[in-house]
Amino acid sequence: KIKNPNYKGKWEAPIIDNP
Repeated sequence: KIKNPNYKGKWEAPIIDNP
């Protein structure tokens, strides 16, 4: 599980830059 703070409210997110 990659913790991506840029993801909207989801801390379990792939390493992808989604707007």
